[in-house]
Order: sequence, then structure tokens, then C-alpha cells
Amino acid sequence: MNRSLFINFKWRSQTIVIPELIDNIRFEHASPPNIRHIVGKGVLYAPSHVPPQVIYISSPQFWQEWIRQYIGSNYTSNQYHEFIMNVRRSREPARLVIESDIPTYDTNMLVLIDYISHEIRSGEEYDIYYDLVMYKYEKHEIKILPPPVINAHTGTAQIQVQTPPRANEQPKRDEIYTVVSGDSLSKISKKYTNTDSKWRELYDLNNSIIGNNPNKLSIGLQLNIPQKWL
Repeated sequence: MNRSLFINFKWRSQTIVIPELIDNIRFEHASPPNIRHIVGKGVLYAPSHVPPQVIYISSPQFWQEWIRQYIGSNYTSNQYHEFIMNVRRSREPARLVIESDIPTYDTNMLVLIDYISHEIRSGEEYDIYYDLVMYKYEKHEIKILPPPVINAHTGTAQIQVQTPPRANEQPKRDEIYTVVSGDSLSKISKKYTNTDSKWRELYDLNNSIIGNNPNKLSIGLQLNIPQKWL
């Protein structure tokens, strides 16, 4: 192979190696109109950000003879193609490593597969022609805000952002309930949640206090009420 490179795909615990010609691969940067949510991973764009790198592999083929000659793999062309399709379906990043006799093509990055097409031509059933588009994977921490609350008086929407407690503030603690005559876990559950079906949640929280019998509550016993019930 002249001007050759080897494409290594590492995904989960699997790795495949694809021999390919350098002429079939190119690197670009996505233009702003093309920045979008890549396979659900939330790729973002802002003017101050460098657009993600895009790797195109155009009109190559999983050529069975090359796989045998240069890789020594027993995988068929169909298995190679199915591996790439599984990576795309997973919506997970894969490790792309390119080893080439031209150093500028050497690559080691996480990528997301955005697009793949394939064609099997008549008389070439053992070879699969394919096109592949990958984006360099950039992890973004996306903060999810609660839905806005509509002010009944002004009609305007307000976003309620929960802020962590200050250093000198103590986090809220569970409320303490004192058992009285006639109480049961079901009754206490209904008192706080309007349903008696959550008694098991109350029991699990207070198991060390109540003991092995959830039906036996001693008068004066102090139980923790879950914060989310309040």
C-alpha cells in the first residue's frame, strides 16, 4: 500500500484495525451552521469556542484481501461494518488512533460517529464501500434548570435556582416525629404524604430505631421524617 495508514477503533473492550489509503481521509473543522447536537451528546458552539474537529473517511472500502494481508484478522468485511454501526448506535465515544507513515496524520482522540453509509457492489460481495463522518468528542457539563414558575400576580416566569448552603450554614435535617397512642407507620405516612403506601420508606429510614417488627411502635418513639415528605 502506498501512502498507507492504519485506523484503530477502540470501543468498550473491542478493537478493530482498518488499513486505508491516506487519500481517503481528511480533517476539517465544523463551520458554525453544522454545529448541532451530535448523536445526543450535546455538542455546543459559541463564538469563543474552537469548532470541533471533523474527520471524513470518503469512498474507502472494507476490502477483505487488505484485512487478511495487512491485519491478519479473521474478521469479515461485514463484521467490520457491524462493529462501526454498533459504535454509532451506542451514542458513546470511541477511541480513534491513526498510525501513518506521514506523521501529520497520526491521531489519538475520542470521537463520535455522526454518519455512516455503505454499499455492496455486484460481483464484490466480500468488499463493502463506505463513507464515515466523525466528530472529535468534547465533553460539556450541561446544567439543567428547573422549569420556570409563573408569578400569579405579574404573569412573568421566574427561574428558581437552588444554591448550595453557605459554609457557615447547616443543611436541613429530617423532621422528628414522636409516636403517640394508636400510631402506625401507615398512619404516619398518610399524615405527611396523603397515602399510606409509603410506610416502607419510613421504616427503612428508621429501621435501627424501630427494630425488626414494623408493626410495633412504642409510644414516645422518635422517628425521622424524610426531608422530601416535608
